[in-house]
Amino acid sequence: MELLKAHGWLEARRNFRSGADGGADITGGPADTSWEIKRQERVCIWEWLQQAAEAARPTDTPIVAFRRNRSEWLAVLPLEDLLSLLELREIR
Repeated sequence: MELLKAHGWLEARRNFRSGADGGADITGGPADTSWEIKRQERVCIWEWLQQAAEAARPTDTPIVAFRRNRSEWLAVLPLEDLLSLLELREIR
């Protein structure tokens, strides 16, 4: 995913075997995260969140990144994790 590389995760790669073998859709990205990547016109957020959670280790933050054609990327993650990230941002 080029956005991750642009933000410093130069080793981030799509795991094209995730559908067949399970696991997260991204390898080499941010530590302790489990990414589900969707590029679809219709949103099935609950299904996608479950996929991300099932691929995650107990300490991972499940993240769903998605977009439709001609739209920006959006992400969904647990609110507690988002609040922790925002709190870290305030500390800096």
